[in-house]
Amino acid sequence: YKSLGLLAILAQGNRERKVAFAHAVIDGLEDLELRRTLEVFLDSNLNLTSTAKKLHIHRNTVIYRLDQIQRLIGRDPRVFEQALEIKTALLIKQLLE
Repeated sequence: YKSLGLLAILAQGNRERKVAFAHAVIDGLEDLELRRTLEVFLDSNLNLTSTAKKLHIHRNTVIYRLDQIQRLIGRDPRVFEQALEIKTALLIKQLLE
């Protein structure tokens, strides 16, 4: 998956491969608080300030949580391409599991 990235998952019609992709991207992110922060961050167009306002937390707390997420899943949600993979994985997990 790493070499083809998102293209492989979108082009493939195989449900099992999509689920495997989702697990490969976001496994290790069981913490509900971190997951909620990630979802709000992605829905806020990767905007730290907007995320902080929506969650009623300090902007630095958002940064800290995103750092934790990066350590857990090995992808940085602040980098557009990686955020796209994460968002796709979350959608797949929501739709297919």
